[in-house]
Amino acid sequence: MHIEFEFSGGYGGLFAAKPLGYRVETDELPDEVRDKLLALIRDSGVLELKPAQATGGPGPQRDVFTYSLTIGEGAAAKSFAFDDASAPPAVRPLLSRLRELAVEQRMRP
Repeated sequence: MHIEFEFSGGYGGLFAAKPLGYRVETDELPDEVRDKLLALIRDSGVLELKPAQATGGPGPQRDVFTYSLTIGEGAAAKSFAFDDASAPPAVRPLLSRLRELAVEQRMRP
């Protein structure tokens, strides 16, 4: 499974100039990380969301993180856009974990 994640915005546009991203093929991850990530995707129900449920709010908002997420398997991919206000509660743990992985990736030399 291929995952592309990006978040931007935040307090004072913290990530406005340089959004934080994370791109990965899940089969390249260590087993523990992969299994947790796949469980979060499954438990979030994100792949079953309708387009109206997976769209951010009505334009840029101050001090809000925005999230872009694409999940693909083979040639099929689904893309989603959320912000802190519009993300369904079940999706938030997935977004949080992806944000953590993006920060870890950026901190590596």
